[in-house]
Amino acid sequence: MTKVAASRVRVTTFRRVARSRERVVVRDQGKDCAVIVPLEDLELIEQIENEIDRREAKKILARIRRGEEKTYPYEKVQHELGLA
Repeated sequence: MTKVAASRVRVTTFRRVARSRERVVVRDQGKDCAVIVPLEDLELIEQIENEIDRREAKKILARIRRGEEKTYPYEKVQHELGLA
């Protein structure tokens, strides 16, 4: 994986990532701070995150059905948090 100083990231960097599917770590003041990844990689990451969320939601819904979790109306939570 290539590492590039933030001040040196240019359009050519983005084109290289898109063309070669290379991942580039962006560094700021000598520390890794971001990553430029091909769009396909982002889409895959989002699919994985969505699947994790679906599985967690199924577990929570099952606990609610078994009476192990309580539910609260959104308006009540909003009021209690001072968001209403």
